[in-house]
Amino acid sequence: MNRGFRLAVLLVIASAFAGALVAQTGFARPREPYVRGEQELRTGDLADAERDFRAVLSKDPSSAGAHANLGVVYMRRKEWSQALIELRAAEKLAPSVPGIRLNIGLAHFRSGDYGAAIPPLESVRHDQPGNTQAAYILGICYFLMERYAEAKSVLAPLWDAQSSNLQYLYVLGIAAGNAGDPHLESRSLDRLKDIGAGSPEMHLLAGKAHLARQENEAALAEFNAAIQADPKLPFAHYYLGVIKRKSRDLESAQAEFLADAAIDPDVPFNYEELGNIAAASGENRKAEEYLHRALRLEPRLATARYSLAKLYRAESRYTEALSEADQASKSDDNSASLHYLRAQILQKLNRMPEAQREFAISSRLREKIRDDLEVKITGNGFRETGLETQ
Repeated sequence: MNRGFRLAVLLVIASAFAGALVAQTGFARPREPYVRGEQELRTGDLADAERDFRAVLSKDPSSAGAHANLGVVYMRRKEWSQALIELRAAEKLAPSVPGIRLNIGLAHFRSGDYGAAIPPLESVRHDQPGNTQAAYILGICYFLMERYAEAKSVLAPLWDAQSSNLQYLYVLGIAAGNAGDPHLESRSLDRLKDIGAGSPEMHLLAGKAHLARQENEAALAEFNAAIQADPKLPFAHYYLGVIKRKSRDLESAQAEFLADAAIDPDVPFNYEELGNIAAASGENRKAEEYLHRALRLEPRLATARYSLAKLYRAESRYTEALSEADQASKSDDNSASLHYLRAQILQKLNRMPEAQREFAISSRLREKIRDDLEVKITGNGFRETGLETQ
């Protein structure tokens, strides 16, 4: 399946908006670099486009179109933080333009911050109920945040347009099943198998569907079939590695995660898994290296920070352990396991009042909240990855 970031729509939105803004404002002096920047953006000359849009902003800092187009430049470079700075500036100057908010949602989505992507996408859907792109991405974000009823509600009306899209059918089927709609679940997954016609992508998605249902043997068969049909299919080795890890075959799991990392070196979860396997084997320095690599790719990955904190605690590196645990808490503060680990570290640092508070929080959370972080840490769950925008 095409895993590239689909920017054609973004370019059309940004370019159309930018041109309209210049015409409306009558701001003539920067028009030449503005138009030149648009052309450079279309042809992929990103450095030149950045220079020209910066030139526009040097003369007119209130040019929402220049900020919006700069945001697209940075999105194409996968520089998400910088993209969001420019897009937020454009939004502040032109809050009524849905295309800017759509790009903000896309930037958050592509950076893996699905929760942050939801509000701007919801606002686009509110202002443009017929915007199927915004609805589709919003549905995937709901799905990835395990808000299954909302995912089903947003995605189901797209059936006529999307029922030949394998990814759509997979996401809708799993969301419907978790939302208590077995009819729509069966309809979606049966359609997935019908139109997939034994393709590698269909085997991968069917395997993920079985994995979500804890049907590990059926999932294993599907992932093996996907790899047999296409040994370089992205994420097939990753999910096969998940199955091997769940069955405690760590050597085979390691081989699969390494194989997936060779296909796509930018997936942080492979390195997190490799780090945890290395730690379980007593190879602490290798584990630390892998976990740091995962965090360079995704600094918000709470489970990788949790694993690092455990590693540092075992080595009596308590200050570093606490730093990692604190960082993990910023991404997931409702984990009983994480609060318990922080309490243990604080105890070792002789910060007893704080340790006692953390033990108390951990105890309360264990009684009230399902610990999703713990499910991922212990390997009982699996990460949903590889979903893309249209």
